Order: sequence, then C-alpha cells, then structure tokens
Amino acid sequence: MANLPDDDIFVKMASEFIDVANKYGHEVDQQLVGAALSHAAARYNAFVVSTQVEDGDHMKELRNTVTKHHVDAFQEAFNHHYDDHLKGLAKRA
Repeated sequence: MANLPDDDIFVKMASEFIDVANKYGHEVDQQLVGAALSHAAARYNAFVVSTQVEDGDHMKELRNTVTKHHVDAFQEAFNHHYDDHLKGLAKRA
C-alpha cells in the first residue's frame, strides 16, 4: 500500500471532501455526516484492495493487515486533528 504523500493533490482532495462534509453539516446532523464519510472511506478502500489482489483468497489473506493499516492511519490522523481542536478550544478559554 502506498504511503500518503503530503503533497498538493492530497491536501486538495482532502479539502474538497471536507467542503462537501461542511455543506451537508449545515443540512443534517454532523454526526451523520461523519458516519457517512467513514462509511465512504471504508467502502472505497475495500474496493481499492479488490482491484490490487490476484483473487478472493489473496484478499481474504490480506484482511487483517489491510484493516490494521487503515485503522492505524485513521487513529493517527484523528488524534492529530483532535489535538489541533483541543488547542483551538484552549485558546478560546
């Protein structure tokens, strides 16, 4: 699996996804938006794996490794952004 680059296209795509989420966040519950984003990411990443394996047996073999990779990457990003928001709240206090 590719490492996520910190380059312009990565930041551009992430910003565009957030723009769409923010739009929906004004229309429906923000927790629903977050759940939809998480679901979409899981669905898309499972699809990506299916396009990179030889067959179903190979995909089954990779399940735990791929799942751990995505869970770890999500946790790292979530904690980074969570800390950013904590700092923002501390500045407002």
